[in-house]
Formats: sequence, C-alpha cells, structure tokens
Amino acid sequence: MILPIRLWPDPVLTKPSSTIEVFDDELRSFAENMAETMYSANGLGLAAPQVGELRRLIVVDVDPIDQENPHGLITLINPRVSSAKGQIIWEEGCLSFPGVAEKVKRPNQVVVEYQTVEGERRELRAEGILSVCVQHEIDHLNGVNFIDRLSRLKRTLTLREFYKLHPEQAKIAKK
Repeated sequence: MILPIRLWPDPVLTKPSSTIEVFDDELRSFAENMAETMYSANGLGLAAPQVGELRRLIVVDVDPIDQENPHGLITLINPRVSSAKGQIIWEEGCLSFPGVAEKVKRPNQVVVEYQTVEGERRELRAEGILSVCVQHEIDHLNGVNFIDRLSRLKRTLTLREFYKLHPEQAKIAKK
C-alpha cells in the first residue's frame, strides 16, 4: 500500500521518533508499505515520520544511482550511527521537499547499529551515497531535515524555491 508522504512544513517532520519495541506482523507490513511508497516516489530512502509515523524505522535503496555497489532494499529499525569518519559533499533531495536539492556535508563513512524487522541486532558499514542516504533518513527520525544542515542563506533560498514549486505549502507555513 502506498502511503501519503508528508511535505514541509508538516510538524511531524520536526519531531523526534520513538524507539520501536514490538516486532510483529504490523511492523513488517508497515515496513513493506514504506518500501513500496519509496519506490513509487522514485526515492532512495524514506523515514517513518515522512509518512506521519513517529517510529524509528527507515528504508533505503541506493542501487538506482550506485549500481557498482548493489545493496538492494535495506530496512533499519532503531538505527543509530556508532561511528563516522571522512567527509563527503552530496547534493541531497528529499521526498518531503520535492523539486529542490542542495549540497550537504556529511561523514563519508558510517557504522550504523540497527535491528531488523524481526528484532535481530545488526551493523551496517556504509560509505559514499549509502552513507549519505542512511544519515539523511536517521536525521528525519531525530526531527532534523536536510535544510537544517544548510547555512541560513541557503536554507532561505531553498525554502523560497520549494514554496514557488508548492504554493499550497507556503500558505500552510504562513499560518
């Protein structure tokens, strides 16, 4: 089932998510729906807050732009970056900010501790675009959006561009 994606300035996008403690069929179904939603929107990642759920769950699949290092769909429950190093600047977009993208500086390599939909503890070592994507989605779980990582000027310009593309969202923001 394709879920509706929340657009900025929906307040859910600025709130931290809760830890998932129950690993059941409902969680598996929700994770599958998130993946289907991400693919239908041609995204590389999606976090639960983007579909209105303040739960620590993300899905990522960077294969469409990183075919040399295929990973396929990765579902991460309660992900946490345990180490980071290096630096990369990548032009990031976001399904909650359709039509705009901006360069963001992040660590190039991360180790992420997470759980599977069955509750098993795992570790993901990510580099390059996978690292960027996972960090971007984990940010959503913490109520942080990619525009929060921009300078004040770049944030203002990016939001101005977004509101030109989505005037209905500009009206919501002014309320």
